[in-house]
Order: sequence, then C-alpha cells, then structure tokens
Amino acid sequence: MSLPVCIYGYGNLGSHLFSYLDGFEGIQLSLISSNRLFHDDSRRAHVEELREGTLVFLCVPDSVVNDLIDQIPDNCIPIICSGAVHIPESMNKSIGVWYPLYSFKQGHKVDWKKVPVFCEANGKEVEGVLQSLNRILGKTAFWIDSVSRSKLHLGAVFANNFTNALLMATEDVLSDFSKEEVLNALYPIINQTITRWEEGEAKQFQTGPAVRGDRETIDSHLEMMNNYIEEKNLYILMTEYINKKMNK
Repeated sequence: MSLPVCIYGYGNLGSHLFSYLDGFEGIQLSLISSNRLFHDDSRRAHVEELREGTLVFLCVPDSVVNDLIDQIPDNCIPIICSGAVHIPESMNKSIGVWYPLYSFKQGHKVDWKKVPVFCEANGKEVEGVLQSLNRILGKTAFWIDSVSRSKLHLGAVFANNFTNALLMATEDVLSDFSKEEVLNALYPIINQTITRWEEGEAKQFQTGPAVRGDRETIDSHLEMMNNYIEEKNLYILMTEYINKKMNK
C-alpha cells in the first residue's frame, strides 16, 4: 500500500522535494499550491480532500506554518520542514518534522544523497510513519528535538547564508574583474577554507591582517572601499570580530 504524501507549497524547497519524492515507488504524491509552474493538474489537491493518514509537508514560509498546521485535517499528519519552527505543544494533534538542512534554489539540481535530514515527532505513531518514509527513501535521518534543530538552523545561517553574502561582497568590491578572473584567483583559497575545517576548529586556521594587527593593510583596504559603503562597514565589523575572538 502506498504512503500518501502531499507537498504544501511549490517554491524553492517544495519543488525540489516534489521532484525527489516523485521518483520512489511506495509513495502516492500530490501537491497543494497555486504555483502555475506546476502543470500536472491531476495531482493537485485540496486540504479538505486529503486521504486519511496523508503526510502533509509544509514547504511554506515559517510565519504561516502554525496556521496551516491548524488547518490540516486531524486524520492527516502535518510535517514541518523548517529548521526554525518548533512543534507547537499547544496543539492536540499528531505532528512531525522532516527537515532537510540544505540550501534549495529552483533551477539548481540537488544531490539528495548528500542532504542531511533531521526528524522529530510528538508521538510514536508519527515517528513510525516517518521511519517508514525514510526506509522508502533509503535515508538515514537524525532524530533531534526542536531546540537542537533551531540551533543547527542558526549555524546554517552563519555557515551558508552569511558565507554567501560574503561572496556577494567579494563580487562587488571586485566588480572590475571578470567572474572568470575572480574564480581563478579566489576559488582555491575558498575551497581550502572549507575543506580544512574538517581537520580542526576554525579558530586555529584564522589568518589575515586582523589576526596580525596589520593596521597599515587594514587602512589601505578601507580606503579602497570608499565607494562601497556597505562592504566597508562589513569589513570593519568582521575585522573587529576576528580581532576580539583571536585575542581572548
């Protein structure tokens, strides 16, 4: 018997998750979304028509998750897909978590074998259903509580979102170079920064003018950024942060 799964939302995460789950036998898949990019009307669903026992993956903004949980029929199981939203203790219904800790963007392929998934359930029945789903997917999930998941999400914001923002700043201050020139010059050191993190704590690998207290170089950099106010302020903040952390 197929496991009924419905994806609620067809944005960055929802579209990738739908494509991923669609490749497995043993899953009966449907979608709740008004997104016109999804053309298979035969698999569009409505909340009130969901089959009993359906796992409803809430691939929506965090701010509306709790409201949608309240709208899901009691004979279905809402599944939180967010890192920041806790299972609400005030709701007397079965709720689960299936959180893929990754960065999803429409149009960019995802290797799901590399995506860690974190699960949680507020009851044995939900836990069993999620374990069945993970067996179908061949996925080994990590079971953690909402507080730990929120902390990992915070870490992901620093490690991914803020790192990407620093790459945006890099592109801005090097706007007079071509993308190819920037990649040729900086990709090796960017790759080194990430790969050697496996070898120890980040602090032991920190280098640069802020660590050395090289005021002359820092001032020179700041002067170069007189026309890049946001990046200049970011440079100042990061320099102060590094200096304080390395001199504790």
